[in-house]
Amino acid sequence: MNVTMRFVSLQDTLTTGMIKAARRAIIEKRHAILQHDGWEMTEASGLPFEETPPPSADSGVASRFVAVAKVGTIPEGQGCSFVVSGRQIAIFCRGGEYFATSDFCPHMGAPIADGYVDVDGGVVCPWHAWKFRLSDGCWLDNPKSKTRLECFAVRINGETIEVALPENQGAATSVDQ
Repeated sequence: MNVTMRFVSLQDTLTTGMIKAARRAIIEKRHAILQHDGWEMTEASGLPFEETPPPSADSGVASRFVAVAKVGTIPEGQGCSFVVSGRQIAIFCRGGEYFATSDFCPHMGAPIADGYVDVDGGVVCPWHAWKFRLSDGCWLDNPKSKTRLECFAVRINGETIEVALPENQGAATSVDQ
């Protein structure tokens, strides 16, 4: 009986260690992706990471519009993820309007496109339920915080949804999902 208890305890310890290692690997991978996109991640009080977004498209940096999807391919009240010029972008349709954000939640890097779009114009992160306004990325759980979801300008050109990305984002590429 004592040997069985030791085995179970060892097995629990190994499982817990493997889970922690997997979580850490995911966080490190997201950290590398975010750093590549110009984000800065630092240890923060009470949170695993606090992220400061890079300057947005409206900060005086020249932008260009990139075709991303066809109008009507994103269901009302939902989001879809696209790779646009090497960046993971989430596009949401709410009330017939389209909104584009980074597809990484500023809290822990969750895929924000999988989040719930509410009637107030916000998206709720699927991992920890942080809520962000789609129009400007404001963290609605703490509007005075500097934490924001990076947003991009969207325009409709004929039947195509286009997203404005800063000029320094590499060559333009279109992606259809």
